Amino acid sequence: MTHLLGDSFAYLILCLIAQAVLILLKVLLRDKINTVVRVVLIALKIFLAILMGGLVMMVDAPIWWIAPACTAFYIALFADTASDVVCLIYDLIGARKNKSKRVRKWVACVLTAVFSLALVLYGADSVWNVTVNPVTYTSDKLTTQHKFAYVSDLHIGTAQPLGVSIEVIDTIKEQNVDFVILGGDVSDELTTKSEMKAYYSLFDDLGVPIYFTYGNHDRQMEADEVFGRTYTDEELEKAITGDNITIVHDEAVQLASDLVLVGREDSSQDDRADWEKIAIPDTNAFLLVADHQPNITNSGADLQLSGHIHAGQYWPLCAIGNLMGHEMYGWYSYADGKSVYLGAGESPDAAVEKGSTALYISSGVSAWAVPFKTEGGCHIEIVTLNPAN
Repeated sequence: MTHLLGDSFAYLILCLIAQAVLILLKVLLRDKINTVVRVVLIALKIFLAILMGGLVMMVDAPIWWIAPACTAFYIALFADTASDVVCLIYDLIGARKNKSKRVRKWVACVLTAVFSLALVLYGADSVWNVTVNPVTYTSDKLTTQHKFAYVSDLHIGTAQPLGVSIEVIDTIKEQNVDFVILGGDVSDELTTKSEMKAYYSLFDDLGVPIYFTYGNHDRQMEADEVFGRTYTDEELEKAITGDNITIVHDEAVQLASDLVLVGREDSSQDDRADWEKIAIPDTNAFLLVADHQPNITNSGADLQLSGHIHAGQYWPLCAIGNLMGHEMYGWYSYADGKSVYLGAGESPDAAVEKGSTALYISSGVSAWAVPFKTEGGCHIEIVTLNPAN
């Protein structure tokens, strides 16, 4: 918890510093630039804010200063932009002549501070308020209904207090699911050994089968970039399997007569098996794939569940990613090397063509690196698979 509190404090302090710098520039320059320059500066600040969010998501390790600093400037830049837009509209409609320059400057500064505080509170609430996200899929390969929880990207002890992560397990209990899939990144480079062991021990109380697939952070691959490893691979595996959790590592498990689960090794690992080498026990059953990163292939799977992306975490990265052809959050249909976005609702907005693979990407239970999120929210996916007839 120390690193969580430290990072939260660091990014709030950095946010105040960044905001102070922008407010000072606003006071010094606002009456010295014309409307065209103000519009250009608004566009530039939006670009820089998006760049700050993108930098956080591109860093593989939760390096203590990059994520808080970039998040602070993301907040400061967007808050200052919102203030500038309001003031620009205010000036264009002719209201400025009724106020002195000094009053207008103070109004702009206050607006910037208010927008900044609102962003901080919204971003924190999005991370600390985990909700249930229903996901439904129908197939003629299914003969009975199956209900399970897909839980990905908890990053315990990093962006959320451990108490919030514990509440996730309580919420799963209330859903009366048949089984649980832990989709990777339950822990990361900043999770302590005691946090990791204590959290996995709680799953034993669920009383249903639990299946685990590795993410790119569980084994603390980038720990050298922060403070070093806090547990070994052996200690992690012992903690997982010691609490009746089955690690599904490039293998298939027959969950029911009409349902097969394939758990994939994370694509960051060199020993990830080729799909062709995985033995599928029943090719007529519904094939469900759990793969932490949405690296979808022509596998013949009916449905793949993934996480990793956090829906971009920083608005508007999700929309930008989709426009660039990346799978970000929600439903996609994949066939012949191409994916089509189908929406982020409970079920696909359009039919998944026969022979295609449906891909659903979770926004994750937590955030990456800092307790701040303005894109996608934090969810537990409660998935219901229904027979077509």
